[in-house]
Amino acid sequence: MKHILIILCILTFIPSTVNAKLGFEYPAIPVELTQPSQRAGFLLRNYWQSIDFKKTIADRDAEEFEQYFADFVNLFPHAEESDVTAAIDSLLEQVNVNNSNLHLVIAFAEKYLFEPESPLYDEEYYRLFLNKELSLPEINRNDKIRLQYQLDATNKNPVGSLTTDFEFETIEGKKMNLSQIVIDKNILLIFFDPDCDHCRDILGRFTNGETVEELNPEQLKIVAIYSGEEKDLWNDFALSLPENWIVGYEPMKIYDEDLYVITSMPTVYLLSPKKIVLRKNIVL
Repeated sequence: MKHILIILCILTFIPSTVNAKLGFEYPAIPVELTQPSQRAGFLLRNYWQSIDFKKTIADRDAEEFEQYFADFVNLFPHAEESDVTAAIDSLLEQVNVNNSNLHLVIAFAEKYLFEPESPLYDEEYYRLFLNKELSLPEINRNDKIRLQYQLDATNKNPVGSLTTDFEFETIEGKKMNLSQIVIDKNILLIFFDPDCDHCRDILGRFTNGETVEELNPEQLKIVAIYSGEEKDLWNDFALSLPENWIVGYEPMKIYDEDLYVITSMPTVYLLSPKKIVLRKNIVL
């Protein structure tokens, strides 16, 4: 795969190659840069130097450009954050000369870094794109509203932060807060809808002790929360869930006060025992 070639290029000098269609050429990394992070940083900062973004990327070349973009993103974890930020800013400034190319890059950044199903999903990196995109005067008002919503979403309960606390009612009728859960295990916080077939499937698999997406229910404390108005529906469904789970009902405050971004069901967070967000929007 191309991204493997690029990573190898960081570690050892590989002569640049030219793509006949796009004219893409990997920059030659100076031999005096010996540290992997230095080489990755140089490659990122100079990655797009061979592309003339004034020319619209044709539809027939978009797929190939997308692969180069994915390879570009694959380099981010290998470089210093300052180099990643500089590389993103440079790319967006270069494509800003052509509206079609600009929106192509914006679409690819969203696809690879903001969609939870993407293997490269990373809201921290996507936030760097959003901050730069929102500063561009060429972005129209409707696009800025959408991008600002996404930026707000990435800033809500980000990885490494203390998750937002909220009160809920347990199946026993007890009121408690997420912060009051004292446990020495990581917590799998699942927002679900009892009327959602996919939610029932996922919760059923955990109920049966299956490991889902490398998450072993025996090593976790599962906290399943329904935020909605149909309490009776929740109550009937909650009774079918394991007794060692914490199953809660929350009457829409999470939505009304926009405490969490819940765009699909189930929405899943992995928290530390101290309620620090370890992973966000886990796809199960």
